[in-house]
Amino acid sequence: MKYPDFFDTIENIVVYDDLCEFLGVNENGMLEFSYADIVKSAGHSCATVAGAYLMAQKGLQALYKIVVKKCMWIIVRKKL
Repeated sequence: MKYPDFFDTIENIVVYDDLCEFLGVNENGMLEFSYADIVKSAGHSCATVAGAYLMAQKGLQALYKIVVKKCMWIIVRKKL
């Protein structure tokens, strides 16, 4: 899917889930959601979608200011 370049500059939301790891969804149980993923789910990009993504991101940063450990933590990581 072609999308604007600025989508790549937005921080991704990374979630750790024990169940994902246990069920073999991926190797380490980490799920990463980009703004482009959210736009695909919503079907479009608008101020409401962008605002909701940023509010969720900032809320998670405020609630979970810890390093990911082997348990159910949610983190936000900058894209490198």
